Amino acid sequence: MQKIEINISGLQSELCAQAVTNSLKLVDGVESVKVSQKSGVAKVKYDSSKTSINEIVQTIEKQGFDVLA
Repeated sequence: MQKIEINISGLQSELCAQAVTNSLKLVDGVESVKVSQKSGVAKVKYDSSKTSINEIVQTIEKQGFDVLA
């Protein structure tokens, strides 16, 4: 299992954070997700043999949010 913290721009409310959480939970290989609207950080635990950081980032961006480097 790999762990990553991703900084996200545009999380205006808890509903935004929940939308990101729900979409990431649907990605095959993502084991756990915790998104904080307050800090703008997503903490993701995932299986790198099933998914990639790139796929996780693309999933967040498809929800309309920007991932910060």
